[in-house]
Amino acid sequence: MMIHKNILLLILLVVTAVVVAQNPKRKPDAPTDLLVRVKSETERTRMKQYLEERSDPGIINDTIILEDGEEVYCVDKYQQMGRGTLLKIARPPSIEEDDDDKEDPEEIAEQVYGRRQLCPDGTVPRRKVTIEELERFETLEEYFQKLPGDITVDKEEANVEKRSPGPTSQHQYAVYYQYVTNYGAESILNLWSPYTELPSEFSLSQIWVTKGSGSDLETVEAGWQIYRNKYGDNRSRLFIYFTPDNYGRGLSSTAGCYNLDCNAFVQVDHTVYIGGGFDQYSTIGGSQREFKLKWQQSSDGHWWLKYRNTWVGYYPASKFDSKGLRNGAAMVEFGGEIIDNRYLNLHTATDMGSGRFPSDGFGYACYQRAIVYIAGTYSSPLWYDVSPSSIISGSACYSATTAFDSSTSWRRYFYFGGQGYHSTNCY
Repeated sequence: MMIHKNILLLILLVVTAVVVAQNPKRKPDAPTDLLVRVKSETERTRMKQYLEERSDPGIINDTIILEDGEEVYCVDKYQQMGRGTLLKIARPPSIEEDDDDKEDPEEIAEQVYGRRQLCPDGTVPRRKVTIEELERFETLEEYFQKLPGDITVDKEEANVEKRSPGPTSQHQYAVYYQYVTNYGAESILNLWSPYTELPSEFSLSQIWVTKGSGSDLETVEAGWQIYRNKYGDNRSRLFIYFTPDNYGRGLSSTAGCYNLDCNAFVQVDHTVYIGGGFDQYSTIGGSQREFKLKWQQSSDGHWWLKYRNTWVGYYPASKFDSKGLRNGAAMVEFGGEIIDNRYLNLHTATDMGSGRFPSDGFGYACYQRAIVYIAGTYSSPLWYDVSPSSIISGSACYSATTAFDSSTSWRRYFYFGGQGYHSTNCY
């Protein structure tokens, strides 16, 4: 009987070793708590004042509580920038290619809570931000910026084996880009909800439209993102971001921010929930989910976002200048990025895309397809397939395939992603 027990124990140890080797999510005891990081009572008071302004009952027509308990404000469309603003709402680009507005039969992802009556007509949905969420950032400025602050987590912990550090950039990419004069970009994004090791790390897939350099860099961005410190959960969410100053840390009418967190993006649609999660995600070897996104500049200079076939809203031309996006853009980008806060001085195990490398292909690796940019003129826009060059940070950790061409609705497409830390190549 003792022999049988020893054999069973040996089998168990072998199976455990195989599982660990095949699934190196791997670093011991990574912190999962959503920590309070607000740096002072003064800063907490600023955060509370911000929330009071954002929850002004004079602009909120209704509050919807979703199935998971998340609260959404239905804000008066004309007063979404604050009580008494009475916005004059612009019109979206008026001229489209006929084919561009047709629903893609392969587009099968539905946004969670994307009911046609999420909020009443005449209002726009805005995610309720809580003080608990804000307190996970040192300051309001850090909350608004795209990248988290320099968060260190036991980087010098005693008795940690010191290895070759691998890629050390906090910000890492697997991206395709093209320098080209344009008035927007469009892509269909494969949707996943990847593993992130630390709450202070994010993983995303998005499109960028950019112009300018140095402090003059301006961008409009959109895609899906999982970011626990910000959203408080493990779901990917529809997000937007813009910067007028190369991702500066400001708190003014010209500073950048996520979603509707500052008075920048003018939402016109009452059904699309920016900052909301999705109800279905792609599965390894199973169903693949996806959605279409587009940025397009209108003749009056506004940068409009289209989600699937719905014009959601726009960043006003006044947010940008002549060195940046006021009069067209100079580059388009497509792909993934992650944050690496190097727990135990090792590369993060945070996944990019699906967590599989692009060589695994359809059903396993994350993709973007039908990647195009908009050229021509405002009155006669033309859609061109992107001719990209890749930029990959830490190819042993994350990578992208060359772009493929298809005669189907996939047009030009590529796979990208990776699993982060693994003991053989990325550490």
